[in-house]
Amino acid sequence: ARHVAVVGAGIAGASVAHALAQRGVTVTLLDREGPGAGGSGNRQGALYAKLAVATNPQSRVYLAGLLHSRRWLEALDPTRTLWQPSGVLQLAMTEKEQGRQARFLAQHALPASVVAGLDAEAAAERAGLRVGAPALDYPLAGWVRPAALCAHLADTSGVTFRRGEVSDLARVESGWRLTLATGDTLAADQVVIATAELANRFAQASPLPLQPVRGQVTQLRLPAGVPALERVVCAGGYVSPALDGVLTFGATFAPNDAGTDLREADHAANLAELERTLPAFVAALRDAGTELDAGRLEGRAAIRAASPDKSPYAGPVPDAGAWRADYTGLARDATRIPETPGRHHDGLWISAAHGSRGLASAPLCAELIASRICDEPLPLEWPLVDHLHPGRRIIRDLVRGKQD
Repeated sequence: ARHVAVVGAGIAGASVAHALAQRGVTVTLLDREGPGAGGSGNRQGALYAKLAVATNPQSRVYLAGLLHSRRWLEALDPTRTLWQPSGVLQLAMTEKEQGRQARFLAQHALPASVVAGLDAEAAAERAGLRVGAPALDYPLAGWVRPAALCAHLADTSGVTFRRGEVSDLARVESGWRLTLATGDTLAADQVVIATAELANRFAQASPLPLQPVRGQVTQLRLPAGVPALERVVCAGGYVSPALDGVLTFGATFAPNDAGTDLREADHAANLAELERTLPAFVAALRDAGTELDAGRLEGRAAIRAASPDKSPYAGPVPDAGAWRADYTGLARDATRIPETPGRHHDGLWISAAHGSRGLASAPLCAELIASRICDEPLPLEWPLVDHLHPGRRIIRDLVRGKQD
């Protein structure tokens, strides 16, 4: 691949563009608005992973992704203007969550440099203020400036950003033809789709289920004298250490809602969650005279995309019709796996469905796609590559007897 077109300039697309350009591939990065304009457009975002009690492929992907993102950010921005390794505390606010975290620690022999269990007193010391609950501490996690990061990646040498909405993708003899909403066309050897909840609007990716999930964050300018939060704190939502005196917290979670208007009710929900998570901190805000009026707060709403199993799609786009024909026998007996290799749309790839954890998954998925395009050794072992493969949904539906 000498020239690859990447459609979508959020963290998924921008990280793919950067990964390819680092390998000497010429990249055209397209977006209808600009780098980091959609779900990756917040001022701050948490870099974290919530791992399952029992190890499974999804948890292994996210743990690998978290560790990769930390190394990647350190190399990309050693001055840490785009991110901070503040660490993340995952609070156990209920007995059920405390039990889940205890079982997790018992089953995972991970070093304390990756994750450690803390009692409430130790968690408060790491956070810099009283938290009132035990927690899992992820010292290598932290927060990122997603919008600024996407702009930085789009400015990589070898990447040309082009504003425009791609309305159609067509396979031609020389590769791919992209048609923009304006009627203009662009030729490329290969294409990567990275348009979040809009990714399956292209005919080739239409069989891949994607769910839009609305999320609204709230921003609050802090008064002087309020205790400084030193770690990202997660519970029902998340709150990051203040950036330039502004606290960012949230986010709401509204599946199948594609509205991006700011809503007072969502600000109120974020305030309620902040008070539930950090009651002493909110009390300090009130004591300092901070106005916590949901109707007057600022913030941002955006749409994330999720797959049914909550793992990203990262790999070649399958030819769904061919898969259904070649593997139809799985509907009768899922143990009789045909030897026929899966057929794909040649030179068409996808990185989507990163949900609310894209900072921990998209950069590693970008490396996976770039390594496959450039015929390099893969950054993940094959079972995890298969776990991310978009064709898993087609196989699952066949096994369950569900076909379009």
